[in-house]
Amino acid sequence: MARVLLIDGAHHGDEPDRALPLYLEQRGHAVSRRPAATGAALGNGNVDIVIIDAGLDDGGGQALTESIRRADPRVGIVLLADEHDSTHSRIKGLVAGADFCESKPLKLDVLCAYIDAIARRVTPDAWRLDTTARILHAPRHDTLGINDKEMTLLKLLAGSSRHVADRSTIAHAFGTDWLAFDERVLEKMVSRLRRKWRDCTTSDLPLKTVHGKGYCFTERITMC
Repeated sequence: MARVLLIDGAHHGDEPDRALPLYLEQRGHAVSRRPAATGAALGNGNVDIVIIDAGLDDGGGQALTESIRRADPRVGIVLLADEHDSTHSRIKGLVAGADFCESKPLKLDVLCAYIDAIARRVTPDAWRLDTTARILHAPRHDTLGINDKEMTLLKLLAGSSRHVADRSTIAHAFGTDWLAFDERVLEKMVSRLRRKWRDCTTSDLPLKTVHGKGYCFTERITMC
């Protein structure tokens, strides 16, 4: 998961822009929004990727890019270009420090591929959950194949802003009514997953029990 900041410009009410935060959150990223008029301060390293939707031909997007790049050379930057923005302006945006410049109307799957590519660079210590191959990757390159139930649990943890999933949410994701849910089944599954990881890697999985609530993955985890 990457921490994504969307900086909205004058056209933030367009339909693709309203869909963008939801799409990124569904992919496991934590998304916040800020109007361009509030400035480009990012805080104390609490943002991994900035998406700037502020126009290019008027110089707003370029100025924001330069400011953000000076403030944090590590952060990833994606510029969203309006249809009328010139090719020259897009090039200037890239020169100013953007990693990618994507034209609108947006192709959300393409944009998310850019975000995932940047996340691999700016969050090198993150765990990675491959939802297609059903493999959990550790930062140290250890890997483990996982089953459908384990995938469901890890996707919930990766998609949570604090990597915590309560038992009722887990039961619902498993397709079971909370009142009929046998928590012992979940406890056995978690115990088995921890044991599988320990047997495979000789290290402990950062999957902790939150007493009275559910489970927490204590390190950053991204989905791809």
